[in-house]
Amino acid sequence: MTKFKDQFQKSGIKSRIISAFIILVFVPFLVFSGISFLAFQKYVINNQSKATADTLHVVGTQLSNTLKDCEQQSIELYYGDYIEWMDPAHEMTVAEKQQIQNMLDSIAQTDPTVCTVVLKLPDGSIMFSGFYLSQKLDDYSKVVSTGNGKCFWFGPDNTHYTSIRAYVMGRSLNSRTHKNVAEIYYYFYEDAITDVFEQLDDSYQCNFLTDGEGAVFYASDASFMPDSTNVDLSFLEENTALGSQTVLLDGRRYLYVTQKLSSYDWYCVSLIALDDLIRSLDKMLLPFLLIVVLYILFLSVMIRFLQKYIFQPLAILGENMDTYAVTNRQTVEMEEIGTGEFRSLSRHFNNMIRRNDSLMEQYKKETKEKNRLQMTMMASQLTPHFIYNSLNVLKWLAVLNHQEKIQMVTESLIYIFMSATKTEDENYTLADEIKLVENYAVIQQVRFMNFDLNIEGCPEAEDCHIRKLLLQPIVENAIVHGIERGKVKKTEILIHIWVDENLHIEVQDFGVGFDVDEWRASGMVRRSHTNIGINHVEQLIRMEYGAPYCLEIESEPGMGTIVRYLLPVIHSSKAES
Repeated sequence: MTKFKDQFQKSGIKSRIISAFIILVFVPFLVFSGISFLAFQKYVINNQSKATADTLHVVGTQLSNTLKDCEQQSIELYYGDYIEWMDPAHEMTVAEKQQIQNMLDSIAQTDPTVCTVVLKLPDGSIMFSGFYLSQKLDDYSKVVSTGNGKCFWFGPDNTHYTSIRAYVMGRSLNSRTHKNVAEIYYYFYEDAITDVFEQLDDSYQCNFLTDGEGAVFYASDASFMPDSTNVDLSFLEENTALGSQTVLLDGRRYLYVTQKLSSYDWYCVSLIALDDLIRSLDKMLLPFLLIVVLYILFLSVMIRFLQKYIFQPLAILGENMDTYAVTNRQTVEMEEIGTGEFRSLSRHFNNMIRRNDSLMEQYKKETKEKNRLQMTMMASQLTPHFIYNSLNVLKWLAVLNHQEKIQMVTESLIYIFMSATKTEDENYTLADEIKLVENYAVIQQVRFMNFDLNIEGCPEAEDCHIRKLLLQPIVENAIVHGIERGKVKKTEILIHIWVDENLHIEVQDFGVGFDVDEWRASGMVRRSHTNIGINHVEQLIRMEYGAPYCLEIESEPGMGTIVRYLLPVIHSSKAES
C-alpha cells in the first residue's frame, strides 16, 4: 500500500486524473449500474406481482359473483308447491312428477351454462334433465345431506358417457315441515366458471383454480409445472384472502400469487416463472455494454480537455492564491492566463485583492464609528442615573420630613424607572412583574384613592418567566378606564394567578365595562382612548409564544371587565440555578 502511494505521488497529473476517474467515477458507475439493473429486475418482479394480484382480485370477484348467480337458480323449485309435493308425508302423483320434470327441463334448456339438472327424491329415485349424471352423485349426497339447505360446490367432474367437464353445485331442499326432503344438483359447463381467467396474462405464468387443499380444478397450461394436479398453498395463513411467496421447484424459481374467493374455499392462483421473466430482461444488457464503451471514450476525451484547459490554469491560480495568503497584494497580482472563464478568474483574482484592501480600510473606519457610538450610548446612560439619584434625594427628604406617601411614591417610581431601563432577559419572572404592578398601583392609589389591588397567586407561578410589561398595561387600563380614574368609588382590582399545564392570569375590575364586540368592530378604539396597551400585549403574546396562547377579554357595560392570559409555563434560569 505504501509503495503504491509513493508511486502515485511521483506520477504525473495525467496518471492521477486517470486513476481518480477510474476509482471515483468509472468503478462507481459500474457498481451503480449493476445495482440499478438488479433493482430494475426487482421492480419488474414486484410490478408483475402487483399487477397479477390486482387482476386476480378482479377475477376472484367475478368468479364469486358467478357462483352466487348459479346458486340463485337452485331456489326455483321453491316457487309453487314443488317442494311440498316431495315431502315424505305426501304421495306424489304422476301429474306432479311430470310438472317437476317440466321444471327441470325448463332450467336445463333455458340456461346455456347448465348442462345437467339432477333431482334426488327422498326414496332415492332420481329425476334429471340434460346429460346423464356422473357416477359421483352418491359421494356428493353424503356432503349435501348434512348442509340443511347450504350450497356446496364440487368439481370439475366428467358427466357419464361424455367428455364434458362440469362444475357441480348441490344443496338440500326443505319443506315447511321436514328438512332434506330432496337434493338438487346443477352441472355447469366448465367454461361458465373458468372463462374469467382469460383476463390474466399467460406470459411467464400459469393460472389455476384450486380448492382449499390445493387440488387443481383448472389450469391454463398443465405442462407449466411438474405437478399440475396440486398447488402448494401451505404458505397462506388461515383466513388470508391474498398472498404471495417465492418457491423453488425442480431448481426453478416460481412466484405464487393467490386470491381467495369471497365466501368460498376456492383460490385463484397465478404461478409466475421468475427465471423466464428475468431472462426476458437480458436483452437490455447489449445497450448497457454499449453505454459502458461510450462512457470510456467520453472519459478519455474529457481527461484530455481537463488537463489542458482546467487543471493547468487552476494550478497557476492556486500558486498565486497561496502566495497572497502569506504576502502582500503587490507581490501576487498575476497575469491573465488561460481562456474563457479562467481568464475571467485571473481578472477577478486581481480585482479581489484590490477590493480586499478597500474593504480593510472601510472596516477600520466602521470600527472607529462603532466605538464612537458605543461611547455615546454609555454617555446617554448618565441621564437615567441622574434621575435615579434625584429621586433618591426626594425620597430621603420625604423620610426626614416624615412624608410617608411621598416616600412610597418616590420608591415606587424609582423601581418602575429601574425596571423599565433594564434589558429584557430570561431571568425576568412573574414575581418581578407583580412587584412592578404593585409599585405602579401605589402611585395610582395616592392619585385616585378609590381602589384596592388584591393579588391571589400561587408559589409555583412566581418563578415563571414572562416578558417585561406584559401585565402592567392591562392593570393600567383597569385603573384608568375600568374605574375611570376614580369615578367608580370603593372598588378593587383583582389579579388571580394559577398554574396547570399552562400559566393562567386573570385581571378583573368591577368598573364600567364595555361592549367587546362593538369595540373590536370599531377598530379597537373607545372614547378618548385607543387601547394601544391591549393591542401591544396581544401582539406581543402572539409573536412571542404563538398559538394557542392568547389574551381574552370578557366585558359588558356596567358589569366590569375580566382580561384572561393563557401563557406557557417557562421556568426562568434564575430559578433553575
